[in-house]
Amino acid sequence: MMARFTASSTLLICLALIQGGCGLLEGLFTRPKPQPVVSPTPSPTDGPDFPIREARTQLGDLLELARIRPHFEPGSLVHEGVGIFSLGDTPEPDFPARWGRSYPRGIQGQTPVIDRMSVTFLQELTGVVTAQATFSLERTGTWMADYPLQRRLVRKPFRDRAIRHARFVRRDGGWNLTEISPFTLGTVSGGISIDTIQVLPEGGKPFSGYPDRPVPWSAYPVVRTGQTLEVRVQLATGTPAAGCHVFATFPPLRDRILLRDDGQEGDAHPGDGSYGGRFQVPGPLPAVPQLVLDVVSVKTLTEPESPVCDSLLVGIPVAIDPDGGTP
Repeated sequence: MMARFTASSTLLICLALIQGGCGLLEGLFTRPKPQPVVSPTPSPTDGPDFPIREARTQLGDLLELARIRPHFEPGSLVHEGVGIFSLGDTPEPDFPARWGRSYPRGIQGQTPVIDRMSVTFLQELTGVVTAQATFSLERTGTWMADYPLQRRLVRKPFRDRAIRHARFVRRDGGWNLTEISPFTLGTVSGGISIDTIQVLPEGGKPFSGYPDRPVPWSAYPVVRTGQTLEVRVQLATGTPAAGCHVFATFPPLRDRILLRDDGQEGDAHPGDGSYGGRFQVPGPLPAVPQLVLDVVSVKTLTEPESPVCDSLLVGIPVAIDPDGGTP
């Protein structure tokens, strides 16, 4: 049976052919939009004007300063290898009374930062020379937890990796540290990772950042003793299925603050992987304070019989409010 074509259907076919032809003509005679030209960023060459070895030494010396060094040393982060923090006055029933990392004293020597950093030097189109540095160090140790109800001191061996990123700018023959990332220390075979961190000091400038991205020094939080502080931690997808516990502390002060994912005490929505807490900044703070987030898997913290050791520490530099100070 042959299809019937009416006058209206014939008109529609003609219009479709005309529109298709116009599209082809437009493609033939319309110039493509120019693409932006991206010039490669050259690396400065080693020579009298830019001695690479001398530049690396200058970067290492800059990072050895007192305000930088503690964030690179796992031994310093956990009190010279003792590695046992107290939990506070009201521990949960299944939590250990205290726990932390312990490293053999033989590996707590002051390894120069320059010996464990990789640096990429770049020369921008403006002529400014910058350096991107990554610091990485792996160590073996023991995760220790003291369970008072079971009267047991549990030891779980681990291998962790300390990582930090920094950015430098060269001016007038010298280097300035302009940006640095939070310090991270996590078990190598662990599955815990943090997506974003927010620190909200009452009456102060809020901080929002990522553990693996450098930020300017001026962007980090400014706090004072007694100030109300709200902390929010968003765990990344792929964290242990059994869940985690998240704590906040200011070493060398020993109390930990439990952050919650139950919709209370600074947490917006229960069970969404975002942990929050609201508390007062303890004191007195050390001269170079840092807010440390301690994320521990449930199996690691509350199951003494489990061999699982999965935890992550993130150290966030904070400055003391010069107007508030510490009493």
